[in-house]
Amino acid sequence: MDLNLFYLGSALSVNGCLARRNLKQLRLKRMKRNYIVVREKKKPIKIVFEAIVYIDVDDHLTTFHCTNGDCISCIMSLKEIIPVLDEEFFRINRSQVVHRDEIVALNERELIVVGDKKLTVACRQLKKFKDWFSEN
Repeated sequence: MDLNLFYLGSALSVNGCLARRNLKQLRLKRMKRNYIVVREKKKPIKIVFEAIVYIDVDDHLTTFHCTNGDCISCIMSLKEIIPVLDEEFFRINRSQVVHRDEIVALNERELIVVGDKKLTVACRQLKKFKDWFSEN
């Protein structure tokens, strides 16, 4: 028999399983970080969000392009990366995520980011992107 109790807005169960899951979710919400940790050649690297210009994925290889010109590659999918990123990042197409502060110009569907790199916004994402970009 599973008896659910409510204490300060979070559900608790007799065996404590539900309570532990809720506490873990609360901790994850509180731990809003401004960096991501990736592994390059089995070595953990901490990348601060402000240092990322854009993220590019080719097959399973994800490359973080940084403001200092460095490229850090790791084996991760965008599905793993996007939940960690903050609202300053936007997925412009299937394989690229861009940082708002690093966008220099927008022409039709083409973005120009720091370093004169041109990125293309997907047709289906264009309206959402323009709304997101005009927020701040």
